[in-house]
Amino acid sequence: MAPQFVTPYVKSNKNDANDAEAICEAVARPTMRFVAIKSIAQQDIQAVHRIRSELVHQRTAKVNQIRGLLAEYGTVVSRRIDVLEHALLLILEDAGKGLTADFRVLLEGLQQDLATLNGRVDDLDKTIKSLATSHTDAKRLQQIPGIGPIIATALICAIGDGKQFKRGRDMAARLGLTPRQHQENLINIRFLFKRKLPASTCFPIAVFRQSFCFAKFFNPHRYGISRAAKKSSNIADAAIEKL
Repeated sequence: MAPQFVTPYVKSNKNDANDAEAICEAVARPTMRFVAIKSIAQQDIQAVHRIRSELVHQRTAKVNQIRGLLAEYGTVVSRRIDVLEHALLLILEDAGKGLTADFRVLLEGLQQDLATLNGRVDDLDKTIKSLATSHTDAKRLQQIPGIGPIIATALICAIGDGKQFKRGRDMAARLGLTPRQHQENLINIRFLFKRKLPASTCFPIAVFRQSFCFAKFFNPHRYGISRAAKKSSNIADAAIEKL
Protein backbone atom coordinates (compact mmCIF):
# COMPACT_ATOMS: atom_id res chain seq x y z
CA MET A 1 0.00 0.00 0.00
CA ALA A 2 1.09 3.56 -0.62
CA PRO A 3 2.06 5.34 2.64
CA GLN A 4 -0.34 8.25 2.01
CA PHE A 5 -3.26 5.82 2.08
CA VAL A 6 -2.26 4.56 5.54
CA THR A 7 -1.66 7.98 7.11
CA PRO A 8 -5.37 8.80 7.73
CA TYR A 9 -5.67 5.72 9.95
CA VAL A 10 -2.83 6.68 12.31
CA LYS A 11 -4.59 7.60 15.56
CA SER A 12 -1.82 9.20 17.58
CA ASN A 13 1.88 9.97 17.48
CA LYS A 14 3.98 7.99 15.06
CA ASN A 15 5.51 4.83 16.51
CA ASP A 16 5.76 1.19 15.50
CA ALA A 17 2.62 0.09 17.35
CA ASN A 18 0.44 2.87 15.94
CA ASP A 19 1.82 2.33 12.45
CA ALA A 20 1.10 -1.39 12.61
CA GLU A 21 -2.44 -0.72 13.83
CA ALA A 22 -3.00 1.81 11.02
CA ILE A 23 -1.74 -0.68 8.42
CA CYS A 24 -4.09 -3.38 9.72
CA GLU A 25 -6.97 -0.92 9.61
CA ALA A 26 -6.16 0.30 6.11
CA VAL A 27 -5.65 -3.16 4.60
CA ALA A 28 -9.18 -4.15 5.63
CA ARG A 29 -10.80 -1.32 3.65
CA PRO A 30 -12.75 -2.74 0.67
CA THR A 31 -11.72 0.08 -1.66
CA MET A 32 -8.03 0.08 -0.74
CA ARG A 33 -5.60 0.12 -3.69
CA PHE A 34 -2.41 -1.90 -3.48
CA VAL A 35 0.93 -1.42 -5.19
CA ALA A 36 1.82 -4.13 -7.67
CA ILE A 37 5.06 -5.95 -6.85
CA LYS A 38 7.74 -5.46 -9.49
CA SER A 39 9.65 -8.40 -10.91
CA ILE A 40 13.44 -8.52 -11.01
CA ALA A 41 13.35 -7.77 -14.75
CA GLN A 42 11.24 -4.66 -14.11
CA GLN A 43 13.67 -3.51 -11.41
CA ASP A 44 16.58 -3.89 -13.85
CA ILE A 45 14.82 -1.84 -16.54
CA GLN A 46 13.84 0.78 -13.97
CA ALA A 47 17.45 1.07 -12.80
CA VAL A 48 18.59 1.71 -16.37
CA HIS A 49 16.00 4.45 -16.83
CA ARG A 50 16.79 6.13 -13.52
CA ILE A 51 20.52 6.19 -14.22
CA ARG A 52 19.92 7.52 -17.72
CA SER A 53 17.60 10.22 -16.41
CA GLU A 54 20.19 11.37 -13.89
CA LEU A 55 22.91 11.43 -16.55
CA VAL A 56 20.72 13.48 -18.89
CA HIS A 57 20.10 15.91 -16.02
CA GLN A 58 23.84 16.19 -15.39
CA ARG A 59 24.50 16.69 -19.10
CA THR A 60 21.94 19.49 -19.28
CA ALA A 61 23.55 21.16 -16.27
CA LYS A 62 26.98 20.83 -17.89
CA VAL A 63 25.74 22.36 -21.14
CA ASN A 64 24.22 25.30 -19.27
CA GLN A 65 27.42 25.78 -17.29
CA ILE A 66 29.55 25.88 -20.43
CA ARG A 67 27.17 28.25 -22.21
CA GLY A 68 27.03 30.53 -19.18
CA LEU A 69 30.81 30.74 -18.87
CA LEU A 70 31.23 31.40 -22.58
CA ALA A 71 28.55 34.10 -22.47
CA GLU A 72 30.56 35.96 -19.81
CA TYR A 73 33.42 36.11 -22.33
CA GLY A 74 31.12 37.40 -25.07
CA THR A 75 30.56 34.11 -26.90
CA VAL A 76 26.93 33.02 -27.25
CA VAL A 77 26.29 29.41 -28.27
CA SER A 78 23.04 27.61 -29.06
CA ARG A 79 21.49 25.23 -26.51
CA ARG A 80 21.74 22.25 -28.84
CA ILE A 81 24.39 19.81 -27.70
CA ASP A 82 25.78 19.07 -31.17
CA VAL A 83 26.08 22.79 -31.91
CA LEU A 84 27.85 23.36 -28.59
CA GLU A 85 30.31 20.53 -29.18
CA HIS A 86 31.17 21.89 -32.63
CA ALA A 87 31.52 25.41 -31.23
CA LEU A 88 33.88 24.20 -28.49
CA LEU A 89 36.19 22.67 -31.07
CA LEU A 90 36.30 25.92 -33.02
CA ILE A 91 36.78 28.05 -29.91
CA LEU A 92 39.63 25.94 -28.55
CA GLU A 93 41.38 25.87 -31.94
CA ASP A 94 41.04 29.63 -32.52
CA ALA A 95 43.54 31.56 -30.42
CA GLY A 96 41.99 34.89 -31.40
CA LYS A 97 38.82 34.52 -29.34
CA GLY A 98 40.19 36.59 -26.48
CA LEU A 99 40.21 33.66 -24.03
CA THR A 100 43.02 33.34 -21.51
CA ALA A 101 45.17 30.23 -21.27
CA ASP A 102 43.79 29.42 -17.84
CA PHE A 103 40.21 29.53 -19.07
CA ARG A 104 41.08 27.37 -22.08
CA VAL A 105 42.37 24.68 -19.72
CA LEU A 106 39.12 24.82 -17.77
CA LEU A 107 37.11 24.73 -21.00
CA GLU A 108 38.97 21.65 -22.18
CA GLY A 109 38.08 19.90 -18.93
CA LEU A 110 34.42 20.82 -19.35
CA GLN A 111 34.54 19.54 -22.92
CA GLN A 112 35.86 16.19 -21.70
CA ASP A 113 33.14 16.02 -19.03
CA LEU A 114 30.47 16.65 -21.66
CA ALA A 115 31.92 13.99 -23.95
CA THR A 116 31.95 11.49 -21.07
CA LEU A 117 28.31 12.16 -20.23
CA ASN A 118 27.34 11.88 -23.89
CA GLY A 119 29.10 8.54 -24.11
CA ARG A 120 27.36 7.14 -21.04
CA VAL A 121 23.94 8.29 -22.25
CA ASP A 122 24.60 6.72 -25.66
CA ASP A 123 25.61 3.43 -24.01
CA LEU A 124 22.40 3.36 -21.98
CA ASP A 125 20.37 4.17 -25.09
CA LYS A 126 21.89 1.10 -26.74
CA THR A 127 21.04 -0.96 -23.67
CA ILE A 128 17.44 0.23 -23.77
CA LYS A 129 17.16 -0.54 -27.48
CA SER A 130 18.51 -4.02 -26.82
CA LEU A 131 15.96 -4.55 -24.03
CA ALA A 132 13.15 -3.30 -26.27
CA THR A 133 14.21 -5.69 -29.01
CA SER A 134 14.34 -8.73 -26.75
CA HIS A 135 11.15 -8.04 -24.77
CA THR A 136 7.90 -9.28 -26.32
CA ASP A 137 5.64 -6.68 -24.67
CA ALA A 138 8.02 -3.88 -25.68
CA LYS A 139 7.77 -4.99 -29.30
CA ARG A 140 3.98 -4.84 -29.13
CA LEU A 141 4.04 -1.38 -27.55
CA GLN A 142 6.34 -0.05 -30.27
CA GLN A 143 3.69 -0.85 -32.86
CA ILE A 144 1.69 2.10 -31.48
CA PRO A 145 2.50 5.34 -33.34
CA GLY A 146 4.70 7.62 -31.26
CA ILE A 147 6.11 4.93 -28.93
CA GLY A 148 9.75 3.95 -29.26
CA PRO A 149 12.19 1.85 -27.22
CA ILE A 150 12.54 4.34 -24.35
CA ILE A 151 8.82 4.85 -23.79
CA ALA A 152 8.00 1.16 -24.30
CA THR A 153 10.51 -0.05 -21.71
CA ALA A 154 9.53 2.76 -19.32
CA LEU A 155 5.90 1.65 -19.47
CA ILE A 156 6.89 -1.97 -18.86
CA CYS A 157 8.90 -1.15 -15.75
CA ALA A 158 6.09 1.11 -14.50
CA ILE A 159 3.01 -1.06 -15.04
CA GLY A 160 4.30 -4.55 -15.83
CA ASP A 161 1.67 -6.70 -17.54
CA GLY A 162 -1.12 -4.26 -16.60
CA LYS A 163 -3.30 -6.89 -14.92
CA GLN A 164 -3.61 -4.75 -11.80
CA PHE A 165 -5.80 -2.26 -13.73
CA LYS A 166 -9.47 -2.96 -14.35
CA ARG A 167 -9.74 -0.47 -17.20
CA GLY A 168 -7.55 1.76 -19.36
CA ARG A 169 -8.68 4.80 -17.39
CA ASP A 170 -7.06 3.37 -14.26
CA MET A 171 -3.75 2.98 -16.05
CA ALA A 172 -3.99 6.55 -17.33
CA ALA A 173 -4.49 7.74 -13.75
CA ARG A 174 -1.43 5.75 -12.65
CA LEU A 175 0.66 7.46 -15.34
CA GLY A 176 -0.66 10.88 -14.30
CA LEU A 177 -2.72 11.71 -17.39
CA THR A 178 -6.28 12.22 -16.15
CA PRO A 179 -8.95 14.91 -16.55
CA ARG A 180 -9.71 17.27 -13.73
CA GLN A 181 -13.28 17.25 -12.45
CA HIS A 182 -14.54 20.76 -11.73
CA GLN A 183 -18.25 20.01 -11.29
CA GLU A 184 -20.28 17.05 -10.17
CA ASN A 185 -20.88 14.58 -13.05
CA LEU A 186 -19.07 16.91 -15.43
CA ILE A 187 -15.46 16.47 -16.50
CA ASN A 188 -13.66 19.12 -18.51
CA ILE A 189 -10.88 17.34 -20.34
CA ARG A 190 -9.34 20.60 -21.51
CA PHE A 191 -7.57 20.88 -18.17
CA LEU A 192 -5.12 18.03 -17.86
CA PHE A 193 -2.58 17.58 -15.13
CA LYS A 194 0.51 15.47 -14.80
CA ARG A 195 1.42 14.62 -11.23
CA LYS A 196 4.97 14.22 -10.00
CA LEU A 197 6.15 10.75 -11.03
CA PRO A 198 9.47 8.94 -11.30
CA ALA A 199 11.50 9.52 -14.41
CA SER A 200 10.50 6.16 -15.83
CA THR A 201 6.83 7.21 -16.05
CA CYS A 202 7.09 10.84 -17.12
CA PHE A 203 6.26 10.23 -20.80
CA PRO A 204 2.47 9.88 -21.20
CA ILE A 205 1.58 13.36 -22.43
CA ALA A 206 4.44 13.32 -24.94
CA VAL A 207 3.38 9.84 -26.09
CA PHE A 208 -0.19 10.77 -26.87
CA ARG A 209 0.80 14.11 -28.35
CA GLN A 210 3.09 12.28 -30.77
CA SER A 211 0.31 9.81 -31.50
CA PHE A 212 -1.98 12.71 -32.30
CA CYS A 213 0.57 14.02 -34.79
CA PHE A 214 0.65 10.64 -36.53
CA ALA A 215 -3.14 10.38 -36.54
CA LYS A 216 -3.56 13.88 -37.91
CA PHE A 217 -1.55 13.02 -41.01
CA PHE A 218 -2.76 9.45 -41.60
CA ASN A 219 -6.34 8.81 -40.50
CA PRO A 220 -7.74 11.24 -37.93
CA HIS A 221 -11.29 9.86 -38.13
CA ARG A 222 -10.05 6.44 -37.10
CA TYR A 223 -9.09 7.85 -33.71
CA GLY A 224 -12.23 9.95 -33.34
CA ILE A 225 -10.22 13.08 -32.67
CA SER A 226 -10.82 15.23 -35.74
CA ARG A 227 -13.53 17.32 -34.04
CA ALA A 228 -11.70 17.43 -30.71
CA ALA A 229 -8.51 18.63 -32.40
CA LYS A 230 -10.33 21.73 -33.66
CA LYS A 231 -10.94 22.85 -30.07
CA SER A 232 -7.74 21.91 -28.28
CA SER A 233 -4.78 19.58 -28.72
CA ASN A 234 -5.16 18.53 -25.07
CA ILE A 235 -8.66 17.24 -25.81
CA ALA A 236 -7.27 15.21 -28.67
CA ASP A 237 -4.54 13.83 -26.44
CA ALA A 238 -7.11 12.73 -23.89
CA ALA A 239 -9.22 11.15 -26.64
CA ILE A 240 -6.28 9.05 -27.81
CA GLU A 241 -5.42 8.11 -24.21
CA LYS A 242 -8.93 6.74 -23.68
CA LEU A 243 -8.61 4.26 -26.59
